[in-house]
Amino acid sequence: MAPSVVPASVFDDAVRAGTRLVALRVGNAVVAFVASVIVARALGPAGRGAFALPVAIVGIAVALAHLGVEHAHVYLASRGTSTRALWANATLTGGLLGGVAAAVLVAAGVFAGDSLWPRLPLVWIVVAAAQLPLLLQTLLWSGVLQLHGRVNAAAAAPLCGNAILTVVAGAMAASGALTPFRALVLWVSVNAVTWGVLLVAGRAIGLAGGRAEVSTARASIAFGVKAYVGVTFFFLLLRVDQVLVERIVGPVGLGRYSLAVALAELAWLATDPFAASVLHHQVVADERGDGVLGDATARVAVLVGIAFAVAAALLSRVAIPLVYGTGFEAAVGPFILLLPGVVALAIQRPLGPLLVKRGRMGLVAVFGAVTLGANVVLTIVLLHVLGIRGAAVASSVCYIGLAVAYVAVTRGERGWRTLVPTSVDVARVARALRPSR
Repeated sequence: MAPSVVPASVFDDAVRAGTRLVALRVGNAVVAFVASVIVARALGPAGRGAFALPVAIVGIAVALAHLGVEHAHVYLASRGTSTRALWANATLTGGLLGGVAAAVLVAAGVFAGDSLWPRLPLVWIVVAAAQLPLLLQTLLWSGVLQLHGRVNAAAAAPLCGNAILTVVAGAMAASGALTPFRALVLWVSVNAVTWGVLLVAGRAIGLAGGRAEVSTARASIAFGVKAYVGVTFFFLLLRVDQVLVERIVGPVGLGRYSLAVALAELAWLATDPFAASVLHHQVVADERGDGVLGDATARVAVLVGIAFAVAAALLSRVAIPLVYGTGFEAAVGPFILLLPGVVALAIQRPLGPLLVKRGRMGLVAVFGAVTLGANVVLTIVLLHVLGIRGAAVASSVCYIGLAVAYVAVTRGERGWRTLVPTSVDVARVARALRPSR
């Protein structure tokens, strides 16, 4: 299919699929929320901060190690490479890149750990780094499932993992056995479960089991390296603020700020499913059709994101201290300040594939570099002025700036008005929310 004008039914189907995916991810978020409450109450702000540091470091390691292969898969799929071949490539490249990243992270801990992370024991680094091959494969497999049109299968895996995390963490907390290090081990184990569920799903639908082709691997790395800089900057943009908070404010501040970030990112669970559901259609559409789909998805994402943000902001002042304890009351302000930026990123998400398909990764790199640099400078300055609220302001401003940049370069002949939600979009979402008969 490569229509010049995308039929309304195509996007209607994508919105319905996105709505079902929202329900699945909301279920996952509820389970993860319960787990986060258990961990936060058992560990307290300082303990949660100690646990959050290796988690943030691993997130940065994943950002540095992926080499843009996930985005290369979008590019290759738009040019006819089968999803079975992409799965095999994900298995090979994810394992290799993850293994190299793990070795580098452990070496950094051995030779420079005290200067890099003075409060992080080496054994914590080893345990956290050991999962990197699985995390890279999980990331790439999930992307292939989206390209294959099986977004629900990709979402079911973390739901299974978080369910196990909640049960085990609850039992350990009730017995007084949950410590920051044991929480880290439990998190690593749950990520392994998520990896296993994805593998089973891939085998069930016939994606897993193929042999990786050298030509596919070479093509994915060649394009991925072009995408790598921009994609890495984006991942770092989402995580580097937590490292800066730990270094400047300390583990207690990080414990509160990392909670605000985790809760704010729940907005993506409400908006990202629409982008994930339409990706398959964007890949096979022509350069006019994929833009129409991107704009329509952005409009729906804005509507849902704003609704989520308003409700969350109103509830947060009571809910966060009530649920997590008064020690986390200081997370309310940063949480509310992060919401505008997170909603803005909901616009960027469905527009990103347009640049990837056209191979315009230089722009992605420029946008990422400027935004990351601005975020680092603003975070350092505002942390000293406003504390962790300053880090939230810096991130939110930079997220909004990044979204505006993506909107500007993807307008083409469509103009800015195509991103303004209409009554048709509201009606489309309302239809999708109705129970199917």
